[in-house]
Amino acid sequence: HVHTHTKTNSRYKMKFLIIIPTLALLICNAQNVVGCQDSTASWIVNGKKRSCWHARNAKNKQCTKKKMQVNCPRACGLCDDVQCKIKGELRYPQLSDFEGAQATMLQVEKVGEEKACNAFGNAQEEWGCKHDGSAYIESRPSSKIFEKGTEEATIVTGAGGSYRFTITRNFQKMETDFKDPDGGNGRANFIVKVNDKVMGIFRHKPNRKKVPSSLDKDGVWIINEKYNGNFFVNVACDNQCNCKVSKEEATCEVKAAVAYPRDLPTDPDDFGDNEDFIVKQFRKDELCNATSGHSWCSRYTDVILGEDSRGDDLATFRHKRQEFVSIPDAAGKDFSFYFKHAMPSFDQAEDGGKLVIYAGKETFGPFDSHTYVVDGRCADYKQQVFCDDDCVCATITLVADNFFDCP
Repeated sequence: HVHTHTKTNSRYKMKFLIIIPTLALLICNAQNVVGCQDSTASWIVNGKKRSCWHARNAKNKQCTKKKMQVNCPRACGLCDDVQCKIKGELRYPQLSDFEGAQATMLQVEKVGEEKACNAFGNAQEEWGCKHDGSAYIESRPSSKIFEKGTEEATIVTGAGGSYRFTITRNFQKMETDFKDPDGGNGRANFIVKVNDKVMGIFRHKPNRKKVPSSLDKDGVWIINEKYNGNFFVNVACDNQCNCKVSKEEATCEVKAAVAYPRDLPTDPDDFGDNEDFIVKQFRKDELCNATSGHSWCSRYTDVILGEDSRGDDLATFRHKRQEFVSIPDAAGKDFSFYFKHAMPSFDQAEDGGKLVIYAGKETFGPFDSHTYVVDGRCADYKQQVFCDDDCVCATITLVADNFFDCP
């Protein structure tokens, strides 16, 4: 049940996130930066290794670069001018009676900038954001195991900018070891600070009587599409660092699940494998797949192998899998779900996977995987999902633009 973290902790695997507007407002005027210190590390700027030594010895040249400003504020003479440090911290409480395991992830985007600041990369050069760590907790008192981690994103020069933080539940298969993986009050706290002054502490709403995920009778990990673990925090600061901080719940989510046959077959030739399940954001032309680091979706996959009753190596053909995609902010966006099932040397489509899409308050599907044939050429079908700004969603089946030679 151990997962690997993309960046920090080997037990946890990060996915991705998104963001939205706000509610309850808090205002501050913070004019001083505490702990304005230069980094002792080195990094790459324009293909060259740099450190704060270069900033101190070539200030006019080096300190025009955003990454140098973020890491060397004192050497660049910014400590008196950097009056608006914004930090978002995601941390779990220290609860002595907590028993459970979970992980949460953090991302921040600056309005008007393309690159997000998250576990898949900082945005130091683009707009001065640095991400570090991962937020998780695992507590097993009977085994004397207690581990937790903190995740944070820091914007050194935040004055005059608007920022959107996305906090998303990062599902873990080890959650299924516990009857109540959230442990009551075990949810992570998201803390917003401006110049080290706490501006607000936020958590996602409790999910009463809803487990985040479970195992089916074959041991396949199934994520609960009704579980709500996402929310957004918006921070907007004027040029004097008067900042407004507000929270908004995720109200327009799109989730999709691909499930394969309920029972593992007794014969390894009873069904084939899925070749692709791909989700694409139409307007940005961005893919959400198993390895992408885009900010707008999260993807989870689990595979269980069947036992090989014939004593050969065909067990890999007799497996069962589940895939799940979560898009926290779907309002005003379009998405394409490409879904293809590849059969071996025969046609048993009834054993293929089923795609179900949960968009806003609607459920669409299940959809079978099919192949469209025209003039001897084949193409896959895709489900196009459209959501307007009010989260009224619809879906239509279209032919994908990937014609290929039919098998």
